[in-house]
Amino acid sequence: MMSSLSAPKAKANWTPAFHEIFVDSCLEQTLNGNKPGTHFTKEGWRNIVESFNKKTGLRYDKKQMKNHWDSTKEQWRVWCKLIKANGMKWDPVTCKFGANDEEWIKYAQENPEAAQFRFKELQHVNKLKTIFDGSVNTDDTELPTLHRGQNNCSTTSLLHAKESRTAKLDEWVDCSSDAVVVYTRRGRRLASEQSTSVSKESKPKASWLPALHETFIDICLQETLKGNRPGTHFTKEGWRNIVESFQEKTGLRYERIQLKNHWDSTKEQWKVWCKLISTSHMKWDSNTRRFGASEEDWENYIKVK
Repeated sequence: MMSSLSAPKAKANWTPAFHEIFVDSCLEQTLNGNKPGTHFTKEGWRNIVESFNKKTGLRYDKKQMKNHWDSTKEQWRVWCKLIKANGMKWDPVTCKFGANDEEWIKYAQENPEAAQFRFKELQHVNKLKTIFDGSVNTDDTELPTLHRGQNNCSTTSLLHAKESRTAKLDEWVDCSSDAVVVYTRRGRRLASEQSTSVSKESKPKASWLPALHETFIDICLQETLKGNRPGTHFTKEGWRNIVESFQEKTGLRYERIQLKNHWDSTKEQWKVWCKLISTSHMKWDSNTRRFGASEEDWENYIKVK
């Protein structure tokens, strides 16, 4: 039987644990000399695929690995540009930015792909520095010193680090461009929104920083309590108030369609979250705000979803 008639290929779900295993495999092949320039050799890719699948029990193919490699490399480029920006005031000792909200909003408007790092730094920085050092164009500027021993900046515990099981809906918000992507602490991508707005030179691209998302939620709640959402949608007056209030509070000029896109995304996240915590074998405890599901339970749930 032809391969095209075989079982469909599993969609790659890059949870934080899987991403770390992938990074570790890439680091190992880099140190073994299988990345002489900007790309891995055929042997390097073969070893990465075999090692990853053996450690995870998954069957991701080379194309899926290379797609994730390209994404990881782009994240590295964005991160390097961000920490080198003088106005963002990155401190390599504390691994924190000194920029205020206004500086962040301004930077995110010009570099929307960097907004995701507002409240969480790039993971596995030192490992990625070893992998990409000298092979990725980061505007030819020397990177600030990266310190070991800081949270999320360490190269220790190279393999099999386990992430916390704590989970809240408002944790880990990835705010790139016109999208808000919420993750549980297991790293499950709950929802992403695609902008359907018409591109205009004068219209800013919506970058949904957590602070902006919270402002949006507060305004929606206010209009709901005022009776401007009698059913599943806000009234015209409700949307007018939301737009005006959001612009007044943030100083941004987001339009109604951008706010409606974000509303649809937020509503979808809520639907997925409710389904997740109501699934009995995921064992959500509303008192401790933790999931009691095992590693196997999580992987099975993610594969189904």
